[in-house]
Amino acid sequence: MSDPALLFLREDLVVLDDAIESLSRAVFERGLEPLPAGPLADELFAEFESLLVRLGGLRRLRSLSGEVTPPVAPSVAAVGTVVTFLRLGGLPVEPERVVIGSAPVPGAELAFGAVSYLSDLGLLLLGAAPGDVRRGVLLDEEVSVRVLSVESLVLRS
Repeated sequence: MSDPALLFLREDLVVLDDAIESLSRAVFERGLEPLPAGPLADELFAEFESLLVRLGGLRRLRSLSGEVTPPVAPSVAAVGTVVTFLRLGGLPVEPERVVIGSAPVPGAELAFGAVSYLSDLGLLLLGAAPGDVRRGVLLDEEVSVRVLSVESLVLRS
């Protein structure tokens, strides 16, 4: 496999793999059910096609995936780091902490306070070191943030 197009933390890959397995079982079970006659058959067939499309999408997502191990002693913000930053010239005035997490997985959530590395905030913070000031647009608003610290994410085992 070439370099992965999408990066995931181990916990999120497990969620993705579980979703694929669950959906595969649902597709198999639906395929065994006989279709009734009439308009209900069309509705059930449309639901089955929808399951197949969703399963295909998740399998494609998985084929593009690569696992990221949180860095042990990060010097810059990356996937698997906790970044503490301060918004300059606006609210809130207290430092904020976010985990830079995986590519978005439909139905999967990281720990509270996580943002995808592909989100606007994740992209703004990626590669930043403590002391760096970054400028960007978040929710249609120009912001400046000062990175206060970058730490490794300690994953639950």
